[in-house]
Amino acid sequence: IDKFYSDPRPKTTIYAEVPEGFDDTNCEVFISYDGEPGALAQFDVWDGERFTEHYGLIPIGLEVHFIAVGIVDGDLHYSIHSATITADHVETIDDFSAIAEDALIALIDDLP
Repeated sequence: IDKFYSDPRPKTTIYAEVPEGFDDTNCEVFISYDGEPGALAQFDVWDGERFTEHYGLIPIGLEVHFIAVGIVDGDLHYSIHSATITADHVETIDDFSAIAEDALIALIDDLP
């Protein structure tokens, strides 16, 4: 999310919470920015309870999609949430569904 370091809008921390049983060993969380094709940031910090990004700040009001992927019993599962970033944003991701890798790639490619 370093892309927004110089953005003049007020910024906030962002977190993504995943269901019990998911953590940095079996799950990854990404964020895509609406209107920025090909831009995808990984939440690369696990604080023991939730994911965040090493820079951790993003402009308030930004339209985004949270993308979580995990492995359940050897199968790929995902969740995609549309969101508008608010102050002290915490995205709760609790609706993982099984999906084939090609189908997930198509869903991500179709994001705004």
